Amino acid sequence: MPLRLGGYCSETLRPSTSSRTRIWRDLSILSLLGFVVFFIRPTSHGLTNWQEAQRVLVAREMLDANQWLVPTSAGQAYLSKPPAFYWAQMAMARVMGHRVGELELRLVVALCAMAGVLLTWLAAKDIFQDDADDQLVSDQRWRADVGLWSALSLMTGVLFVRSGRIGELDIMLVPVVVGGIWASVHAWRYARKNHRTAFGMVIVSTIAAVAAVMTKGPPALLAPLLAPFGAMALWIALKPPEPSRTRKIAGALAGTLVSLTAIIIVHRSSLPADPMSLAGAAVLIAISATLGWLAAGLTTTTRAFELFRVYSRTHPVAVAIVPMAVLLGWFKLVAAQIGADAVAQGTAYETADNLRLLVLLAPIRNLEAMSYGAGLSSIGTIIAIIWLIKDRPRFTPGLCVVLSWIVLSFFALSILGKGVPRYLTPVWPAMAMLAGVWMASALRDLKAAKHLPRTGWIAVIVLALSQSWWYSMGREQSYAFRSPRSLFKELEPVLMDPKLHTIATAAFHAPAIEFYVDRPVQILGDPNMPGSSAIRPSLSVADIARDLETSQGFWLVFARADQAGQPAAGLGDELHDANLDWSIVPTKASFAIDANRSNAIVLRVQHQR
Repeated sequence: MPLRLGGYCSETLRPSTSSRTRIWRDLSILSLLGFVVFFIRPTSHGLTNWQEAQRVLVAREMLDANQWLVPTSAGQAYLSKPPAFYWAQMAMARVMGHRVGELELRLVVALCAMAGVLLTWLAAKDIFQDDADDQLVSDQRWRADVGLWSALSLMTGVLFVRSGRIGELDIMLVPVVVGGIWASVHAWRYARKNHRTAFGMVIVSTIAAVAAVMTKGPPALLAPLLAPFGAMALWIALKPPEPSRTRKIAGALAGTLVSLTAIIIVHRSSLPADPMSLAGAAVLIAISATLGWLAAGLTTTTRAFELFRVYSRTHPVAVAIVPMAVLLGWFKLVAAQIGADAVAQGTAYETADNLRLLVLLAPIRNLEAMSYGAGLSSIGTIIAIIWLIKDRPRFTPGLCVVLSWIVLSFFALSILGKGVPRYLTPVWPAMAMLAGVWMASALRDLKAAKHLPRTGWIAVIVLALSQSWWYSMGREQSYAFRSPRSLFKELEPVLMDPKLHTIATAAFHAPAIEFYVDRPVQILGDPNMPGSSAIRPSLSVADIARDLETSQGFWLVFARADQAGQPAAGLGDELHDANLDWSIVPTKASFAIDANRSNAIVLRVQHQR
């Protein structure tokens, strides 16, 4: 039996006593599982990830200086990201009554993850409420199942849980993106029914977009714009009567030509010939052709005017422009304090590092992350796509929203990014919703699906418990060496020595070291090393020698170890040639760097006497 979207009935059902009971039951289940997944022993493992260590380090420095406007690192402006994520940690620290630390960071991301789950639960039930203008009104039980399975799928997603347990700021985008898209869908529904603007919903979606931009900058606008407003275009493009086949083919060819030309212009004569890059190019071209095929449905005057009328009542320009104006205003305030040149320099590195146009491996990396990163949502999305192709259910506005959210976000991130999985974090709720739609429809329509709920619940519980154990116990037991926390507990006597003059890292930067020593850490080595220009200038061995000539103290230098456990890359010889004595500080704890490929050793460096 083919699966349907929604149910057929003559009028919208009002909430009954049983539906209210279902709401409280589902809320209780999600709250209990959310506590198990996100909140048990949040600081069991120390700071590991570069992102989380740098974010908590900046937030702590801002709060210590009572500086809420300009993010700083080691006293220097650090404008890699806008300040919303730092503000959240600072507010949490104020509530808890102490400095920003591991607990504040982990509680902020856990709360954001939980808020994202609950908003996905509520939004999924509402987004798939089919509207009266297409004679479809979803029955309450189906919508409740969509909401519950969407939230459960999101809550147990592998990369979603990871973001909710470590301090990556991308998880903060989830609740504001879901809330903003939900508000825009409400505004669209109101415009279709009443032919007027729901200004309250437009304001909500704009505020959500402001929060997203102040968390991660302009890239955070992709999902809030592409999901609802792309869905509006898709809905109108798919309305009967369909455009002629000739027009569709012309649109597909135009899309293909545009993408192929862009790839050739960007790469010129250096087009990659490896299979993965060619596959990535093929994916981009295929999506461009599909979008061109669909856009053919908007090429008539009537449909173009209808789309303009819908946009004029949902105000995508406001959702895009107001957040950018707020971000620009923040930059103006920062420039008034530190100068326009410092702002330009502070943002240049981040822009160059993250804005990578048409990296052909990006779509492959993104597809790989989507194939497993959302957990049950990844599996459910694959099954749902097969179902959509096989059964071809009638496209509803909600289905258009979710598909636009997934496909257009993937396409934009593959064009503009370098294929980093965490950038897909705002897409996980859409995949969870698509999986939830398939699950709810299968439970209702398939006789063979009587064992599906039991299987689904077993999978949810196993994923929830296993990931809770991993982040609360297993990660620390297996990979304690990924964080320098244990190492610094062992080094406390040395760190308290009044003769310790400076701490440095040799040719690498690890913000976690700076966090745990609670003082600025210098960088020795290549000034063009990734990350160094965004933090502070690098020093040389000669700088150590000059400093120690006039002091009676010593430096602690963290360096890579070679296979024999000695300083790698000739650092020991370089120190000796500069008339510096060095010795390895013996420690039982270890700390791995370079994505766990190298061990760091601690050198005590002093002038030869």
